[in-house]
Amino acid sequence: MGQLDAEEGCLDAIESFVVAHHDMVALPALARRPDDILALAEHFLGNGRRLDEAARHALARHPWPGNVRELKNVIHRAFVLSDEEVQVDIGTFSALGQEREDSGALATMGYKHHALDVAPIHATLTGANFLLKIVPHVDGTARICELVRYYCEDVTVKGAWSGPAALQLFHHALAPVAQLPVLEIVSGVHIVSDLTLGLGTVIHDYLS
Repeated sequence: MGQLDAEEGCLDAIESFVVAHHDMVALPALARRPDDILALAEHFLGNGRRLDEAARHALARHPWPGNVRELKNVIHRAFVLSDEEVQVDIGTFSALGQEREDSGALATMGYKHHALDVAPIHATLTGANFLLKIVPHVDGTARICELVRYYCEDVTVKGAWSGPAALQLFHHALAPVAQLPVLEIVSGVHIVSDLTLGLGTVIHDYLS
């Protein structure tokens, strides 16, 4: 703890100096220094911990309005909640507006509230999935319109948890999910797994 306290004290001193001498120190916002984000995150982790790939991607694309202080708080929170490989949930970030711009829905849930039996989860993931494949002609008429069945292969469920959840739906021109008559969110499920998306099989051609 002594080394960690010393490092935090050094950061406090640097931040105090920057605030007191803002007219002499021109330091760009953290979002404008992408190379510093992961370096600082790994520095705050210490103790041999490492970030998983999803966490590295999430950290790199977050706008960080709170700069280094916000990054430190997020990493320390993730450090407490994670095992050897640290996972950073984008839902823990304060600036969720960026996610709102990219999709028609934003969901949050309690982190690892109740562990679930992985056997039913594995059975669900290895079951049949279906999608409607539509490819238009240049004039807008359907060139391909097929119902496709596919399976997930090489499925390894590493963990599954349920917990309280919330869902926000936003109007989107290409994904009108906000029009769904959602009355209540009962719960959410968090699944960590490895899998391979297998090739699909056409089970019905609507144009044939």
